[in-house]
Formats: sequence, structure tokens, C-alpha cells
Amino acid sequence: MDTLSHNRYDPYKPNFSTSTSCFEEALASLGPFAFHQHSKAKSEMKPVLSSIVIIAFTVISLYCQKSASANEQDEADVCAAAQQFYTALNQLFTGEVACMKEVWSHQDDITFMGPDGSLLHGWKSISAEWEKTAALKLGGKVEPTEMRIITGEKLAILTNYEVGHNIGPDGKEFKVKIRATSTFRKENGTWKMIGHHTDLLPFLTKSSSN
Repeated sequence: MDTLSHNRYDPYKPNFSTSTSCFEEALASLGPFAFHQHSKAKSEMKPVLSSIVIIAFTVISLYCQKSASANEQDEADVCAAAQQFYTALNQLFTGEVACMKEVWSHQDDITFMGPDGSLLHGWKSISAEWEKTAALKLGGKVEPTEMRIITGEKLAILTNYEVGHNIGPDGKEFKVKIRATSTFRKENGTWKMIGHHTDLLPFLTKSSSN
């Protein structure tokens, strides 16, 4: 009884042997034509897929090239902005402040931490500080060395040494070699300085404390 009940036909249980047999019979009834059409469809799909892959690869390559080119251009522009800052700084040592004002963003969120130990926020305060420094007419010259630039879409960071010399209030020449970090932001397509932070210069901290 157990054997008979186990082998009894169950209408809800799929009969795989029957299904396979029916499928084979259907293919056999179609004959070679079915296999020919199947092979033909596969062969026709190959060039289509190849074209899609080539187009996708081309689009990705062009995008990567464009991104790399844009990044290289931004890095070059940031480097130019940094050089402009140091040109303006050397002009500042002669008493000329106009170029320095061109380099900076004039927004309220900018920051300056100069070699005299000051911590200033906003263009109004920073502009006044540069005017005060220009009035000192420190003389001398400094240049950036070991420049390292990290460039993003809208922000860039520059680290370097500032090397050169200035003339102190007593007329003596002071050697300068301090670390500096500058931050730039792209505003209306132009990279503007929004932050500058340097080590301290002893002769400036003494004069500012008096």
C-alpha cells in the first residue's frame, strides 16, 4: 500500500520527464530550421553587443579625459593664483597694497592667520591688516618653495615654505623661512584666496605686541 500510494499520480506535482520529452519533441518537429534561426539570432547579436561596448568605452574614456584635463587646468590656475599672491606680497613690502586686494576673496567667511600671530576673519578686517603691513614697508623679498597643491572642484589647498628676507623695524635684515598654508576658492570662474596661515616671525610678533 505504501508503495502504491507513493507512486500514485499527483496532478500538482510537475512531471519533469514528461516536460523534457515534450520540449525535445517540439524541437524535433521544427527540424533544422529552428536551430538555424537560433544560431542566426546569436550571430546577429554579437556585433550589436560589440558596438554597445565600444560606445560605452568611448564615452567613459572621453569623460575621464575631460575630467583629467579640467583638473590639470584648475591646478595650473591655482598655481598662477599662488604666484600672484607672492608677487602681491613682495609689492606689499614696498608699500603697495592694491595687488594684494585683488588676490583675495572679499567675502565674510575668509580667514588670515599671519606671521604676527593675528587671527582675522572677514574681508574688512583682513584688508585693514594688509594696509597696516604695507605701511611698515618691510622691504626684502620672499618666494614660495616646495609648493604642493591639492585641487578640488571648488576648493584648493596649497602648502609651501616662504623663503627670503625682510627688514625689521630697527633696519636689520631678517632671514625668513616659514611654513604657509593657503586655501583658494573658485568664485565666478576665478580662484581667490580665502585663507592664509603662516608660522610666526619674531620681529613681527614683538612689534605687534608693543
